[in-house]
Amino acid sequence: MHVSTGEPTYWPNDKRKIPDLLDFGITKVIPAHSIQAVAGYDLSSDHSPVLLTMHTRITHQTRPLTLTSKTTNWMNFQNYRNENLTLQAPLKTDRNIEDYVHYLVQIIQRAAWFSTTNPLTHPN
Repeated sequence: MHVSTGEPTYWPNDKRKIPDLLDFGITKVIPAHSIQAVAGYDLSSDHSPVLLTMHTRITHQTRPLTLTSKTTNWMNFQNYRNENLTLQAPLKTDRNIEDYVHYLVQIIQRAAWFSTTNPLTHPN
């Protein structure tokens, strides 16, 4: 994995040249969320040093909510969607479209809930 600030670190004296990213770090087996790259602008040079900080404590991050997981049975998802989705809907007004989008989101949610087992009760 590479680590950088994503900003230029080389500032050429020649005004016709554009700044470039030269300084970065490469890591292996270190989680990305435990390393932070910050540019140091304190030195008077044509390079901005990159300071890498590695956190020694594990930071707990909350996982984003998802409708599906690795336990999702995609065939069940598809079957549920096909059996419950009505494609015969008038889409002539803004209200018709909004109502149908709301209905479609509900069908997708229900299909995901129906076809995804709870990972806490899923057998290993």
